[in-house]
Amino acid sequence: MTENNDKNEQEATIVLKAFEPLSDEEFKIKILQSVVANNPEYFEEAALLNKLDMQKDAELVTEIVYIEQVQTIEALCRKAMLEENILEAYNVLHNVCFFEEQDYQYIAALEGENASDNLSSYIDKRLEKVSALKDTFGFISCISEAIAYTMTDSPNFNAYKANQIFEKISSYEDELSSEEKAQAYFIASKMYRKLNASNKLLTEGAAQNQELECLKKVLTNSADYKLISYCQDRIADKNDKVVIRAYKKALKMSQNKGNLFKINMKLADIYTAQTDKIGFNHPLGEKEISATKAIHFLMSAYAVAKKGDRLPVLKKMAHLYQKNNQWPEWKNIKTVIALKFLKGEERCYALTAIGDKLNEPGFYYQAIEESKKIRNKRAKNQVLYDAYTKLSLKLDDGEEKDNVLQNLHQLKQEKQAILLKTLKISNVND
Repeated sequence: MTENNDKNEQEATIVLKAFEPLSDEEFKIKILQSVVANNPEYFEEAALLNKLDMQKDAELVTEIVYIEQVQTIEALCRKAMLEENILEAYNVLHNVCFFEEQDYQYIAALEGENASDNLSSYIDKRLEKVSALKDTFGFISCISEAIAYTMTDSPNFNAYKANQIFEKISSYEDELSSEEKAQAYFIASKMYRKLNASNKLLTEGAAQNQELECLKKVLTNSADYKLISYCQDRIADKNDKVVIRAYKKALKMSQNKGNLFKINMKLADIYTAQTDKIGFNHPLGEKEISATKAIHFLMSAYAVAKKGDRLPVLKKMAHLYQKNNQWPEWKNIKTVIALKFLKGEERCYALTAIGDKLNEPGFYYQAIEESKKIRNKRAKNQVLYDAYTKLSLKLDDGEEKDNVLQNLHQLKQEKQAILLKTLKISNVND
């Protein structure tokens, strides 16, 4: 009986054995076996795409499939790292480790409940000899370091270490697309920002030195509105030409109406700020040219603006027309604002304001006509009272002015009656 128990125990015993790193050849075989099992038609598609014969060129087709799989792994890892998602990058690599059950048992025996948290080190070991993934691991390493120093306070973090990481990131430039380069230098810029902030006791200021260099590399490469906007916020000169070029590049490449609106508004704000520079405003001068450019981008923004965003755009346009002494254009925009975006007494007061600015009594009459749509008696009376008062001051003596004064007298009486009624006081003349 005892012999049987010993035998059963021996059979139940699991022999744990450390797994070996995959060689280049083993990795390649496992990758190709995975394609055969999960997507066998991929080989035929590769042959067709490359105009090869599946029988005669089988070896070349196999090599193409393998290379494309490795490139996909690299691309997925880069994407995850540049999105600062280290876990996702390691999930991609985990899928090509081809661990077996006994490998997981070995890891669990060593790590216990920390097996999941420490799995990345075993992924590193499993793939450390795969030369096809050498650059991928190098990229993950330098980006991981940059992210780590951005998010934590390390006593070992200094300018020398930051510059080393920056050089490593720069060494991958030729392998990255423009947007990938922008994302990589964005991460590097945040690393330098953290370094500069930790070296100063005073409040953090605008980007300087290495951070500024990284931000300009982001602006040179990116067409991403959010990245460009971040860089602009960090740069002392918000109107820097590199910022303008970046926004204009984004404008050409973006298809999203929301982003197009924001980009046009950013460019309009930059050129509007240039009109505030000290100096005289003269025809064809820098201020007038900047105002014209700002208006152009505001018009483009208006074309893609949501309904709720249109009024602020028109107000900015009117402001620029006024600064540029373009009064006919200012008049048109202000009239559109009054008649299309305002209602009731607001519309009437907007019309009288145009009349005040341009000294055109016709706008007072227009306000009087629009007041017919106001239901509130007190509000209507006030609008009419203001409009007729302004007219009485603008008109020369004559029949027209007499009619205005007569209406004004009547409005004064109505105004008094409304006030007494509101206060619930009887008229002393009754």
